[in-house]
Amino acid sequence: MRASVCQLRDLYTTFNKAYVIPSYQRPFAWSRDKAAELLETILSDSNDDEVSITSLGTLLFHPLELQRNNPYGNNLPTSNAVNTIWEVIDGQQRLTTLALIGKCLNDRLRTLQDNGLVYQPNTDLQQLYCTYRRVNGRPMPLIIRDGDNFDTGFNSEISRFLDHFNNLNQPEPTIGNNLRLVYEGISHWVWENLDASNFQRFCDHFLDRCSFIQVEASEENQAFTLFETLNSTSEPLTAFEVYKSRVVRDFPGNLANFEYTNQYLNYSDSKRDEITKKSNDLVFFHGQVWCGIRTKIHFVYLKKYLDRQLLEDRIIGLEKISLFLKDVWDNQSESFSWLSREAINHIRFLKASKHFAPIPLLARYFADSPEDLPRVLEIVCGFFVLWRSGLANNRLPEAYRALFDQNSPNNMAIVGGRLKRPHELASYFREILISRIGVPQRGDTAERMETLKQNWLHNFQRNLNYDELPTICRLVVLLDVESRLRSNLLPDDPWTKLDDIEHIFSQANVTTDSIGQVINSIGNLTFLPPTINRSIQNIEWSEKKQIYDLLTRPTRTNINFYEDGSPLPEAVVDFLRDQNTPCLAYLCDICSHATWGESEIRQRNNEMLNRIWEIMFTNYLRVN
Repeated sequence: MRASVCQLRDLYTTFNKAYVIPSYQRPFAWSRDKAAELLETILSDSNDDEVSITSLGTLLFHPLELQRNNPYGNNLPTSNAVNTIWEVIDGQQRLTTLALIGKCLNDRLRTLQDNGLVYQPNTDLQQLYCTYRRVNGRPMPLIIRDGDNFDTGFNSEISRFLDHFNNLNQPEPTIGNNLRLVYEGISHWVWENLDASNFQRFCDHFLDRCSFIQVEASEENQAFTLFETLNSTSEPLTAFEVYKSRVVRDFPGNLANFEYTNQYLNYSDSKRDEITKKSNDLVFFHGQVWCGIRTKIHFVYLKKYLDRQLLEDRIIGLEKISLFLKDVWDNQSESFSWLSREAINHIRFLKASKHFAPIPLLARYFADSPEDLPRVLEIVCGFFVLWRSGLANNRLPEAYRALFDQNSPNNMAIVGGRLKRPHELASYFREILISRIGVPQRGDTAERMETLKQNWLHNFQRNLNYDELPTICRLVVLLDVESRLRSNLLPDDPWTKLDDIEHIFSQANVTTDSIGQVINSIGNLTFLPPTINRSIQNIEWSEKKQIYDLLTRPTRTNINFYEDGSPLPEAVVDFLRDQNTPCLAYLCDICSHATWGESEIRQRNNEMLNRIWEIMFTNYLRVN
């Protein structure tokens, strides 16, 4: 690495050099006011004899090693390409602005010379925006972006704009409004503020006393490590953005478009920190799915991993994972024929539970066997619910990590592993649960499974309460309504609702410690339409029982009063009158009780736990 303090003219003295802006760099973003502020500073400093230099900050470059078949021209004698390319790691905004200033100063100088000014700058101002390389007498642009090529043409707005400066007979290219406004603002400032009396003084100060720290990194990793340090308070690059730039150079065409990845990252609408998190997660998941590597979520480690992934199949694999994250995990797109309503609810449940550990597992099946995903989602949900209902959460991710461990017999990574069939995956998770819950080593299978179930019921039911595990409790209550996740009695996404869980025994009516201990258990929970739930929260069981009974009737009716003649809550009356409201038949078992208290809650709690075990272990984790 080399660092030096240089005058501005030193940027342009190397013969036949050009600067390339990597594709991960954002578009030109300087404003007209910011460019004018720079010019005003230079003008003020040039008029102040006490000011020796004007600092332009730090510019960070990485010289690219050009070979005969490089992406910017083939370097043969007939090539249009320059001999030296410097990749701009940090400084593209300033370099672009300096190029525009150079063009405007050069135009102004010619006019002043035509009117008698005798002055020639020590650096040709044209070199601020074009190279020494000439093609049929026409110079090449000094700044290009990934995807541009000196032999085959220019696609980026900055290269086309600078190229137009060198051939004004051609129509002006279409460029972004921001670049045009800044150029027009610089041109206006130069013509308004510089004339024969001050042009030479301004220009000499601009070229000889505007200085910067030029850092030339010999290794790319070294350059990006330094870039992170220099920009610790700015928006950091992501490893994927650097990787994308390299793919653009090595795989021009469809592979370099990253269609699904760009859609997933959503650069146009997402905040920068969201893009950074998504990018880092994407590379992290790719490492696990592809070869079982769990790289650290840090730029340097993620970049080192991606440096080894410049292969066509790896690029396609990254796109597949992006498609999974965007259309399956994030949006549950119903464009996939295999993504059933039940599978969608399983995904939404896992997301609502903030259970992200199985994402690589699900992405692995999406990559090679998407038709198995609904069954895999069922297996994952069964395993997660049975574990999380009582076991510590910190050990849970280990079960998923082992599936992408290069040294594990269960390794399912694409490279070096084998994808389990769904019944094998179910068996894998069953064995983990058996080991964690505890079961005798001896005895017939039926006896051991019954012991396993009883151990789970005994040890786990005290932990399953709405305060600590609300999403799992919602699932248990929903499965008590229907044995599958297809309910038409609840919202499309039952996991995002906050006010439809009904505490049958009202929290406001708690009078003893024992009833308080079970008030939030699943045995005391059910679903009610939110408006009704809010209106009957604190009423006594005798009144609530009457309302439950009315809600279970299959035909709508106009009933306005309790049996004692007092008025029903307005929300209940409106619900009963509406011919489109459903019959809440699942309340029948509850309202069949003459009283509702601790014993009823404990009895129902036990019944629901038995039911959830049969659904999750016997059905979801079945091995046939």
